[in-house]
Amino acid sequence: MEDLVEKFVEKHPRLYHMAEAESWPNIQQHGLLSVAALLDRFGIQGKRHCELYSRWRPDSVTIEHPSFGAASVRDQHCLRPEALERVLKDGLSPRDWYELLNGKCFLWVTEDRLNKMLNSPLYKDVIHEVLELDTRALVERDLEKIKVSPINSGFASRGKSMRGRDTFKNIQDYPLAGRKGKVAELTVEWKVPNIEEVALSVDRRKGGQYLGNIWKR
Repeated sequence: MEDLVEKFVEKHPRLYHMAEAESWPNIQQHGLLSVAALLDRFGIQGKRHCELYSRWRPDSVTIEHPSFGAASVRDQHCLRPEALERVLKDGLSPRDWYELLNGKCFLWVTEDRLNKMLNSPLYKDVIHEVLELDTRALVERDLEKIKVSPINSGFASRGKSMRGRDTFKNIQDYPLAGRKGKVAELTVEWKVPNIEEVALSVDRRKGGQYLGNIWKR
């Protein structure tokens, strides 16, 4: 691996993903899917596709398929269009940003960020399945699909954390020293397939409460 990639792996040896409760069997079978990949697999088209892919989702939405069962499309509660408009640059619209994010799978690069999300008012009373991934295994396999971001791209507030076409960068092009080297999240384009090749464990959590392990390599 290139020098910057190796440094990133050493700095962030583990990655974390919050999945809805009861999601693990589907993730095992089909991989960790972006919203775009999930809608594609479930055959969601037309107006419904536009609502879930191109517009703001204030709440999580359950979709169903006769063969695949049910899946949850997570909310974008903290990405209100009026707040997003104030922090977008490069001529991007809220719709552009929603579509950009919906094509990616998101992983936290630190356990602190994971815990902050698990214990947030929105999710502290909700049971999640938390995936822990081996960074080196994922990077060695899927580097060409990976980008990193210095901000929580799913949160927008007035006048803070400006974002645009350069927010997501390849690891090998990302500075790792100083304040500009701070990484908030890692993304994988479209989906993370064959998840058991890169996952280490899956635990059930409710806020700060550990409810048990459901899978381990």
